[in-house]
Amino acid sequence: MCASVCLHVRECVKEYVCACVRVCVCVHERVCACMRECVRECVRECESVC
Repeated sequence: MCASVCLHVRECVKEYVCACVRVCVCVHERVCACMRECVRECVRECESVC
């Protein structure tokens, strides 16, 4: 689930989201939940790019 969410968003705003997800994953142990939150925030911030 998490992987597919990440891949889908990555296609949309590659650099920005991947950086955000990497940081998020490094900082938190609960990778899946954290990744979803992180991706949602990134998408909100750059919806116009998408």
